Amino acid sequence: MTALSRAGIALLKSPAILAAAFLSYAFLFGLGGYGILDNNEGLYAEAAREMLALHDYIIPHVDYVPYIEKPPLLYWLVALSFEIFGRNEFAARLVPSLAAAMSCGVALWFAHREGQTKRGQIALFVMASSIVFIA
Repeated sequence: MTALSRAGIALLKSPAILAAAFLSYAFLFGLGGYGILDNNEGLYAEAAREMLALHDYIIPHVDYVPYIEKPPLLYWLVALSFEIFGRNEFAARLVPSLAAAMSCGVALWFAHREGQTKRGQIALFVMASSIVFIA
């Protein structure tokens, strides 16, 4: 076995690579496979869509009425996703899905930093598979 193949096998056994593969599948698979389901998902997507339609990136609008109940960072990022991927379900769900995956990654990173890598892996898989967290 060559040094390159041993390095490749070691890389595949790396907790970070395994976690990234699991999180990619758990949070990104099928994002655009079905329509917008609930009120919150539609509300956030609509605020980002209207932000682009009105060219008003300061104050979010829903049904063309100012909607200032939440900070606009989510709407800005979803609007950016709409610009890159088009106005569709995949683009609307991409930003929250990446944020959820990053939250799981932060749990793994923190546990690894504290010398508890195995517990971090367990926390990552529990968070990523929890229906309350992903719903």
